[in-house]
Amino acid sequence: MKPLRRLVEIGLGGEEAIATKRTTKSYDDTTAAAREIIDAQDRAHDAKTARLRKARLDKEAADPAAHAPSKPKVRAGAPARGDRKSGMLRIREIINDGPAEVSNRYLPPQFVDRAEAVAHVRSLQAHFAESGHDEEQDSWWGRNDSLSEVYHWTIEGVAEASG
Repeated sequence: MKPLRRLVEIGLGGEEAIATKRTTKSYDDTTAAAREIIDAQDRAHDAKTARLRKARLDKEAADPAAHAPSKPKVRAGAPARGDRKSGMLRIREIINDGPAEVSNRYLPPQFVDRAEAVAHVRSLQAHFAESGHDEEQDSWWGRNDSLSEVYHWTIEGVAEASG
């Protein structure tokens, strides 16, 4: 290999073309081997997915009542602090980084009653190292180890949120 490299360095004859062909061939061999490995992994993944899908469908076919989608729960009564017209509540999330407000948005799910909204806020708080409830402002907060970023959540009626 050293004589060939030397010939390429000094630029004699067509040896440079031979060296390029050898290099290209080794890259092509490596690429082909990598593609074979990736294709084998894809085939194994597809086979496993098909096997699991078939098992799920067989299980659902054996007992359709156990796997039927559940109906949404409907509760009677007006929710507290909700919009009287629609009766829906939303959660506002405010993220503060020190004194600066980084984000102020409404979370997508809407809730029929306050208990559902409070349960959702508490599930959000579970992701934080420190959390609490400010009864005076009726809001919840959460903070991780970085003390600068604090999340605040309040529950508002849909009419309050849109106005």
